[in-house]
Amino acid sequence: MEDNSDQAVEVKQGLLDVRKYDQIEKYSQLKDNFRIINRMSSYGNVALRFASYNGYNEVAQFFLSNTAWRVLKNTSSQPALDFQSEVDEIRNLLTQTMNSPNSEQKIPENDHIEWSLSGDNLINKAKEFRQQIDLYKTYSNHHHLITKLLIEIIEYYLKEYLVEQEKVSKNEINKLEFYFKQGIEQNNYLIYFIKAYTLTNSFHRILNKHLALYILHYFDSQAYSSLKSKYRLINCLAHIVTLLTNHPDIHKYRYTGITYRGLLIKKDDLECYSIGNHILNRSFVSTSKDRSIAKLFAGSEHLGNISDYRDLEEIPVLLKYTTKQSQTSIDIEEISMIPSEEEVLILPFSVFQVKDRNENCRNVFSPMLVEIDLEECQDNDQINNEIQDSEPTVGLQDKIKKRTNVIFIGLCIVVALFVALGLFVKAQVQSGNRNIQTKPKELAEMQLDRLWEDEFNSEGTVDQNKWDFDVGGNGWNHHEKQYYTQNRAQNARCENFPGSQNGRLIIEAHKETYDKNNFTSARLKSKKSWTYGRLQVRALLPKGRGLYSVFLLFPVNKTYGREYWPDNGNIDLMLHHGNDPQNVEAAINTKSYNWLVDNQPINKVTIPDVTTDFKVYTLEWNVHQLEMFVGDDDDPFKTRILFWPKLGGDWTRWPFDKPFYVLLFLAIGGIWGGNDIDDSIFPCRMEIDWIRYYQQPSI
Repeated sequence: MEDNSDQAVEVKQGLLDVRKYDQIEKYSQLKDNFRIINRMSSYGNVALRFASYNGYNEVAQFFLSNTAWRVLKNTSSQPALDFQSEVDEIRNLLTQTMNSPNSEQKIPENDHIEWSLSGDNLINKAKEFRQQIDLYKTYSNHHHLITKLLIEIIEYYLKEYLVEQEKVSKNEINKLEFYFKQGIEQNNYLIYFIKAYTLTNSFHRILNKHLALYILHYFDSQAYSSLKSKYRLINCLAHIVTLLTNHPDIHKYRYTGITYRGLLIKKDDLECYSIGNHILNRSFVSTSKDRSIAKLFAGSEHLGNISDYRDLEEIPVLLKYTTKQSQTSIDIEEISMIPSEEEVLILPFSVFQVKDRNENCRNVFSPMLVEIDLEECQDNDQINNEIQDSEPTVGLQDKIKKRTNVIFIGLCIVVALFVALGLFVKAQVQSGNRNIQTKPKELAEMQLDRLWEDEFNSEGTVDQNKWDFDVGGNGWNHHEKQYYTQNRAQNARCENFPGSQNGRLIIEAHKETYDKNNFTSARLKSKKSWTYGRLQVRALLPKGRGLYSVFLLFPVNKTYGREYWPDNGNIDLMLHHGNDPQNVEAAINTKSYNWLVDNQPINKVTIPDVTTDFKVYTLEWNVHQLEMFVGDDDDPFKTRILFWPKLGGDWTRWPFDKPFYVLLFLAIGGIWGGNDIDDSIFPCRMEIDWIRYYQQPSI
């Protein structure tokens, strides 16, 4: 291609910038015949190559969005352009890519910082990270917590944050969503995360950028609290890493040994790779078992024989990693979308020490390349031993000084605990000593006015003066399998007990095809709402794999914060999993305390006959606290499930000072019911004898 051609002038703009902002680590091998347009950079290497063969549009787009593509120096004349009809299309693709909001040019350089260099505390940070994620080791692939965390990653990180903040295209989001959902449906997050990560798109780059920028805040409470607008993002990032790190099948892919990583490093960053420095990665690090593949990404062959790298903005570097611990790296070659890369993924918060550095760029007969050897630090002993070897033996006075410091710190902690206890007692006194659990006898003796009730004593349809229906089959944000119908007698009706005029509400689930869903059920919500008082529900719960029965209260209006939920809270009076029939739960969610941030107030109690006898579920709600109970007709306050005091908190802890309405429903499958549904249990029903709401006469 001649530089003075019309096509060359338009295509030339921004080529060096495309190469300058090269951060992508993926490549592909094209075979057989293909026609090309090459553009030479000022270094003499091919900076950009378009290929055309049986669908050139897709291939051209691939090269543009993966600018780390490397080709050997072309010293001969450029190939003739005998396919002029394709030039306009290529020019358009280049223009679209250079102007795309997701273009690498528009990502600030500091967004790609991968390393944190800081003495011996790096090992401590890595240990702290491991300790804080030990919780996930207790969950199997089938645990509902895993599913709900993945749903949050899909709904917020992929479909909201990446779209709004990173301008990722809908097509790319759909691809990523598919693999994460496969992780849920196939109960294998590890395999399908790796497939999403190794897609030939920008996801791995964006994810690693976010990890580099924000993951440390997950372990720093002060920084975390100062980034409230990012708390969902930070939690999603932590879930992405920890669910992989603690996956029960990860041992199958463990890797120890030598791997390589080739990349271009800015001169200032290269200075950090001095012998003896300790390095901790905040993001995933892609390496290869094949040295030649890593060198391809370094691109040294394409820069020619340059004797002094100080003239370049970016330096070709080949990093050699020696991994010693089995929990540091995983071999993903067999599950990667690009197996030819022989990729080994180093997991976040691994610590390495620079052992050697060879700058062979001073040999004018060899392509320039800086080679750096990094060896994993196994524990603190390695660093501490080096410090001891370089320092004189600690004297007696130093030992006494250290012991004195320890005693002083201990005394400070004791004083702080006493101060905290005093403040707590003061808060209790100022609040009238009301933030204490109420005695069941006192509750039973309280004189209350019954303000609202439904005894369900009229056979037929539900009283629409008291109830509305939520309708639809969109999964209800939890991947549920049922369609909630509108006042359909098959799913919601009133029936008398056999031989009695006393009636009850039947919410019945059926296995049937309905508007592209495989099940039907009902979801009722009260037209009446209240602030404070006592809600009681007498009910008989169903059992069976895949069922999820719920009584909850939800806010009428969005009063607090930016999000309707969890900012404005909800009260889960009763939660029952059909595959765990003898246990019932109660919970609440608020802005600061909810299942998204893994600190939801929730408790489970065992009631052996909950699916064979009617039980009374009670919410006791006043300006100071929430209490939930389960009992029987003689003693409705027999077992306390959950207690949640206000404790002087603001709306982020206590949004329960405004009207809430009641929701009753029977869900099938999804996060809470589980996708292992027993089809033989249908039709199945939840029966509600009555629901009543009371308040004190003074309210």
